[in-house]
Amino acid sequence: AILTDPSLYWISVINVGRTFQLQRILDVDSSHEHAGQVVSALMHVGDVLALAPTTICCAEADAKLHKMAVSYYADAAVTEIPTPTVTVVDAVDSLLKPPHMLEGPLNADDNIFLLDQTMDVGRKMKRAFCEPENVEHCPPITLAAAVALRAGGSLSISRKPENGGDKTYTDVSELRADFKSGALHPGDLKPTVKEAVDAFLNPIRERFKSNSEAKKAEAEVKALLKKMAAANKKKK
Repeated sequence: AILTDPSLYWISVINVGRTFQLQRILDVDSSHEHAGQVVSALMHVGDVLALAPTTICCAEADAKLHKMAVSYYADAAVTEIPTPTVTVVDAVDSLLKPPHMLEGPLNADDNIFLLDQTMDVGRKMKRAFCEPENVEHCPPITLAAAVALRAGGSLSISRKPENGGDKTYTDVSELRADFKSGALHPGDLKPTVKEAVDAFLNPIRERFKSNSEAKKAEAEVKALLKKMAAANKKKK
């Protein structure tokens, strides 16, 4: 949002600060004890105003911040854009790292992103942690539940007869049970989940390709990420 019109963006953030008292920000998160954290909360409202969504989907942990942003519409009598609704959904943990590395620094291959291309998804899923019989932390199963087994969907595993033959799952509990027992091997699970994730992301990619503004924004974000990666490489 800030890249589109920086001047207008910061004016909207300042106006949010003039409308909300400090206690309003602290009510959302009492840990906001530093000025930078308070400004960050105000910027979030500015982001919502600039993006002008009709619906905001978020995890429970982020709901209060989004609802504060939506409340600004009424407080400031915003009528130029529709007031969005906040919908709380289950968060999807798409981190692909092994358990002992979850608290460490992240890199681009540690997560699945909405604009990842087929090649990116394949590379990331190949590296994804998937220890045989470990269902306590199995990123491929988590992703399968989120993109393939939701809303009555299914996940079809193709494998040789000696490995159990083809099988279609419609319930994540059965998928977990087979993986835990060893009946389903990571070598059969990961390629199938890779295809499911790629199919899930494809409509989003196509949408960006058909929208000139979205395509331009994607190019700007990629250029920024490339610049940041180069700067980090120089520091090392």
